[in-house]
Amino acid sequence: MTKFTGRYVYSTRYKNFFIHNGKLFLKNDNTEGYSLYPKSDTSFVCYHFQRSDMRFVSDRRGKVFKCDAKGINEKNFTLYWKQDSLIWNAEELLETGKYHEALIAYKKAYSENPEHFYLANFIRHLEFVQSKEYENIWPEFESVTGEYIDPPGQPSFVSVFKIYIENEQIYFEMPTLGINLKLYPVSIDQFIFPDMYRAKLEIISDNNRVIGVKFTHSNGRTELFMEKAAI
Repeated sequence: MTKFTGRYVYSTRYKNFFIHNGKLFLKNDNTEGYSLYPKSDTSFVCYHFQRSDMRFVSDRRGKVFKCDAKGINEKNFTLYWKQDSLIWNAEELLETGKYHEALIAYKKAYSENPEHFYLANFIRHLEFVQSKEYENIWPEFESVTGEYIDPPGQPSFVSVFKIYIENEQIYFEMPTLGINLKLYPVSIDQFIFPDMYRAKLEIISDNNRVIGVKFTHSNGRTELFMEKAAI
């Protein structure tokens, strides 16, 4: 069972699996550990508060790289990525602004964790922000800032959000939902969310004027389009 132990992450939520007295335990953020009961060689169930099912998935080398988790009242499984010390180190270097060292660390982490496709997005970001092109186009990001709204006839839970720059960091904010996330550019018109691995944000322009943004899933599917509000 030791291959299942470690830290797993989904967005800003974490699960930590560890072994105690020969049993596998789960510890979520700010909680005590809960024992898991095996259903098969790779699937477990937890009965704390309500039933939760967890299944571990390995790559071709037999290395566990994710855990799919689902509560009894949830329709779909949520993917939690297993992250090792290579990924933690790369994240810390990026967060502290050590871009050169972070790029090396992310490339090493990706080579050891090839199933973690999102690591390639961080590599793109770090290569971009260290390029000469980035130095020249940074002022152009100001044109992206502002409020964005639902276009007529499109139902959405977002309604309105804004993009702003503070201390040379680009942010995405949804005030009605209390969400405030960093945006990392990977090109002049594409951004990734460091806390939402499967989502990307693309800037839509017409005649060099920003008219909206498009949210895309990692499989290329467009999830949502929002218009830039008139000033």
